[in-house]
Amino acid sequence: MTARLSTEGVGKSFGTHRVLSDVDLEVRSGETLGLFGPNGSGKTTLTYILATLLQPSEGVVKFDGDDWRTRPRGIRRQIGFLSHRAQLYGELTARENLEFYAGIYGVPHRRARARELLELVSLAPFEGEEVKVFSRGMTQRLSVAKALLHDPPVLLFDEPFEGLDASGREIVCDIMERERERGKAVFLVTHDLELAHRLATELVLLVDGTIARRYDTSSVGLGEVDTEYRRYTEGEKDQIVGGGARYSWPEAFCF
Repeated sequence: MTARLSTEGVGKSFGTHRVLSDVDLEVRSGETLGLFGPNGSGKTTLTYILATLLQPSEGVVKFDGDDWRTRPRGIRRQIGFLSHRAQLYGELTARENLEFYAGIYGVPHRRARARELLELVSLAPFEGEEVKVFSRGMTQRLSVAKALLHDPPVLLFDEPFEGLDASGREIVCDIMERERERGKAVFLVTHDLELAHRLATELVLLVDGTIARRYDTSSVGLGEVDTEYRRYTEGEKDQIVGGGARYSWPEAFCF
């Protein structure tokens, strides 16, 4: 399993509001790129562009060297995407949700695959419970399982630790480390700098829609990254024009 996801000169505007400018990134198989930055810096916008759900205003996104606009549906099937929206059906059980999406992805032996992933995210005892009664953390873990269903070579995780307790965070960290070791290319967006430094092979700081710094986590310690980040986040509200963009996100990651 090999994959390479990259951007070249990517920018995005919504009307007169500039969200991203000249973003160049690359994450390869066996790597985890951790993206962090102040609120309103464009992290989620960039993630939706990588997921093929938003068109960049300029620049290109490439999957294994190919512009994804040439075959968006095929490339989308190579991506596992965890977004802010759970995109789960509350009236269905945990197992039924995974089996339903496994059918959409064309996953063989979908019942066995659903049970395997429910075990992985420690939700097997609750497989028959309707998702509407799940806690925020349980819903988040189920969403992680959903992103893994079709064993995609690229994983895009936008704030995967949101709503999780310490045990849940360790479960998700273990999954991300395992998937990277299996050769996945992992793109991680998080405000948890400690976990980002632990998991990522490279950290990228995004400020006001542009890349401010890159860090090789094998040679730059957490303390140095944190100190520099604080310089950018002090007075954050004054730095972000209008408090960030306001617009509607695409509703679903569809095939």
